[in-house]
Amino acid sequence: MLRHLRPLAAPLLGLVVACAGSPPHPAPKPVPSAAPFATGSQAPSPPRPRTVVVALVVDQLAAWVLQSRIGALPTTGGFARLAREGTYVEDLRYDHAITETAPGHAALFTGGPPSRSGIVANERIDLATRKKVSFLRDAAARLVTTEGIADAPGSSLASLKNRTVADVLRAAEPRARIYSISLKDRGAIFGGGAKPDASLWFDPNRDAFVSSTAFAKELPTWAKAKTAARTEHPRWEPLDPTWLHAHAAGVDRQEGEGDLVGMGLTFPHPVTSGHAFRATPFADEALVELGLRALDSQAGDAPVMLSLSFSSNDYVGHVFGAESWEAWDELYRLDALLGRFFAGLDQRYGAAGWSALLSADHGVAPLPELTSVGMRPWCAKGAPPDRWQRPCVAGIRLQPDAMAEELRTVAKATVGEGDFVLGLADPYVWLTPTGRALPAERKKKLLDALAAHLRKMPGVERVVFTQDACADHGGDTVDELVCRSIDPSAGGELYVVVGQTSFFDPEYVIGKGVSHGTPLPFDRSVPFLARSPERIPAGVVNRNPMAVGAYARTLASLLGIEAPSDATKAPTLTQK
Repeated sequence: MLRHLRPLAAPLLGLVVACAGSPPHPAPKPVPSAAPFATGSQAPSPPRPRTVVVALVVDQLAAWVLQSRIGALPTTGGFARLAREGTYVEDLRYDHAITETAPGHAALFTGGPPSRSGIVANERIDLATRKKVSFLRDAAARLVTTEGIADAPGSSLASLKNRTVADVLRAAEPRARIYSISLKDRGAIFGGGAKPDASLWFDPNRDAFVSSTAFAKELPTWAKAKTAARTEHPRWEPLDPTWLHAHAAGVDRQEGEGDLVGMGLTFPHPVTSGHAFRATPFADEALVELGLRALDSQAGDAPVMLSLSFSSNDYVGHVFGAESWEAWDELYRLDALLGRFFAGLDQRYGAAGWSALLSADHGVAPLPELTSVGMRPWCAKGAPPDRWQRPCVAGIRLQPDAMAEELRTVAKATVGEGDFVLGLADPYVWLTPTGRALPAERKKKLLDALAAHLRKMPGVERVVFTQDACADHGGDTVDELVCRSIDPSAGGELYVVVGQTSFFDPEYVIGKGVSHGTPLPFDRSVPFLARSPERIPAGVVNRNPMAVGAYARTLASLLGIEAPSDATKAPTLTQK
């Protein structure tokens, strides 16, 4: 339900959740002061853009995480401003089972599930090296760096089968300025579409932002001038230790946390490489700085779309867990950063001159080892049924490489000597060309044996044959969610569905950390906040699940264009 709400005297946002029975939020303290981002030396000259829309994605920001923590964040932060000046949908829900980054971003910006987009996973297995590579990797493209075109594969939208909001904008408004920036290729590329003015992501091995010849032959000047500058941040310490101690449960070294490339398990964390830099709030700052440089590089009245995907929250969550002190500080710092970013937009365009949306690509599971009621209050005796269906028992980390080795042994015992199993990249088992070319009866025998072995593994809920026809009646069953996750021409031969308490090891620190990937609400449900003066109702909270296509349709509406075809029937937060 949507309901306009009266301002309250004390709580965080001047908002009430539009549903009875919600616990009150504690009164927060103001965020540590910080100056807003000033207009750069190349600030745009009048006339101003007639439309400025910022599309934000906070990777791995589960609905359950923000819903339980937004009341603790300062009233001066970015989340409070979005909710106070706009609408907060607590439960934007994906209608597919594969809750991963690439499928999630594709769904946000096209409105369609993987069965429509063809983006069915984060990674595929490279035939030559047998290693996992980005699902967006394109052998026909080259990497573009500050030094020029590198002799390394780039990434592209060649695998995408439907149109993004940016693609529709480019066709409708050829002069539009479209920028998309992330720490990951799969976080940047869908926001920018096929013909962006810039699509940039961070290469940890180069410790710098890069692009691909699929989008440009060289980096824009404003991007060349910006480096990751990790040396400016030798270590990561809590922004406000008092606030952190008052809100984060547990201790600053909880069982199950990982040590990523020497960062350690407790604050302060040294930042000694590009891989470590990604897992700190400092990388968020680099994204915002680049985004503002992009905005300041353009002039005129053409519409502007800026997409920023904040991936640090994802890396922090994978390594330390969503309950960690690190995850709390990351959210606190991001909130303050968004507040300064929005103030910078005010300086450039006026408070009424820009619109913003914020959501996430997927949720996250609780850290497996933290099973006490203190760390999982939804499991307490007498607690109401958990709307997010989070587990109450220890989880299981499935090890893809070890599972693949077992499957190769099964293949040998089933169909004889030969190279039949290429590997397992969450959530697919991939056969080699030899395995795919087996005669129909032998191939079926092989797949039946592999599936039977997988089903016996702890943590595996079910196994689906991707070439089999599936029925989708528009429901919310696991079978239908998996059906919408599969494109038979794009993925592997077997889809492995994990259970409530299990997930594939994120493999940043083997045997540590946490991930996502279940078809349950704690992974499928994400927040959705949007503000646009006179276009989106202010001070409204919606607790009911909303289809994920609402992000693409609302974004398109704010840009003044038609929504992509897969989002035309989705709800929108904008008023006519």
